[in-house]
Amino acid sequence: MIPLINLIREVESLLNDIKEHPEYSEIQENGYEPDLKIEDAETALTYLEWKLDEQD
Repeated sequence: MIPLINLIREVESLLNDIKEHPEYSEIQENGYEPDLKIEDAETALTYLEWKLDEQD
């Protein structure tokens, strides 16, 4: 099984790829304003990462 910290880092990288993707930028320019943003997902992953660090 893949360690959770590795999955977190992989998702963080994918979220960054999405934020930098030209299609995503275009969608945002056309008025895309979700209630939850990619930054919210990044924050949730950071909190999870902190919790894992506490367990070490």
